[in-house]
Amino acid sequence: MEEKFEQICEDCGKSIEGNINYISGYPYCDKCYERNVNYKGIHDSDYCPKPVFYGNGEYYVITVDIDGGGYLDINAEKLLDAFNKKHEEYMYIVHNDKLKEGFRLVFRPMTSDYFENNIGWDKLKSIIDNMGYKIININTAK
Repeated sequence: MEEKFEQICEDCGKSIEGNINYISGYPYCDKCYERNVNYKGIHDSDYCPKPVFYGNGEYYVITVDIDGGGYLDINAEKLLDAFNKKHEEYMYIVHNDKLKEGFRLVFRPMTSDYFENNIGWDKLKSIIDNMGYKIININTAK
């Protein structure tokens, strides 16, 4: 007899019956999976998803405050589409009270080599500039 393990949804904490969906290796029920996969926009400033680490070595979280291009979900979606891959969420976006027409880009913990090989400062700056934003501040934290 095959032993079954109960899977708990990462978002709602309920036991998952039936189909199990995964985002970055974590299980989600159908409802939470659809909400997470389909939402592309600006989160509240206190949004902090479970960390996912990329690369091997010393990890950094990079935050980039951009302003001047508009506080618009459609722009947030374009940025997310530019930097995230189908099953890899490298970046999410949060509100920042200090910015009038922009928001904060938060890159998940990754090594500097991983960032440069998969995102890159040149690509980041080019896309931000082309959308009419200016980089106001960049922070890195270990």
